Amino acid sequence: HNFGFAHSGGLNVQEYTDHTGMMGNPLFEDEVGKMCFNAAKNWQVGWYGGVGEGLYKVKVDPLTNPLSSFELVGIGEFDKNNEQHPVVVKIETGTEKDYFVAFNRAVGPNAENVEADNEVTIVQVEGGNGLNHAQSYLKAHLLEGEGYTEYNFANSGEPFSIRANSIDTSTVPATALIDVIYGTDLLSCTSDADCFDDNIYCNGIAVCDISGGTPVTVHLTTDNYPGETSWDIKKDSDGTTIGSFSGS
Repeated sequence: HNFGFAHSGGLNVQEYTDHTGMMGNPLFEDEVGKMCFNAAKNWQVGWYGGVGEGLYKVKVDPLTNPLSSFELVGIGEFDKNNEQHPVVVKIETGTEKDYFVAFNRAVGPNAENVEADNEVTIVQVEGGNGLNHAQSYLKAHLLEGEGYTEYNFANSGEPFSIRANSIDTSTVPATALIDVIYGTDLLSCTSDADCFDDNIYCNGIAVCDISGGTPVTVHLTTDNYPGETSWDIKKDSDGTTIGSFSGS
């Protein structure tokens, strides 16, 4: 809190349950654990090149740049980042509730990380554009080949996805290659096989024929705080997220 950080909530939208970083209170003690902060907090703090956008912290606006690729290095190996890869990518929403993406490399100062070791993590802030005190929530953590999709990005009526194309922990520093993709056209594919390959997004140039699929309709009755409601649909076999939505 001395850095001006608010708490970090997890996938269950509780205040303290993002255990990919210290502000989720994963250890319940003050003086133990080699852990760093999540992507939103690292954007806010003056480390790694300064507060906000800079050499190691990059911003992308999917509305103007619908397809972007980044090679991420984790905070745990920032001192070995000789090629100056980004450690945080901010996804601009045009509101104060932006998304932040990072590679949660579990080595060095982050060696005793509690959740999502060596995975790509995605968090969203509740306000402040990532520059001011604001609660954040973990939206997803991705293994290689997995992705996260929002179907109405920034109330645009269009989907956007973040995909972890590859994660290589055999190198120093380890790296994670991600794509940030926006729009129905880019999320379409050329065949059923492409579409159902990972059940997250499709990467061809034509519209899929998904007539063999089963439509799913989700009806939710919320309380007086619908903005705090979120849902996701996952495959029983491997836990892959097929669809998700956040009222925020």
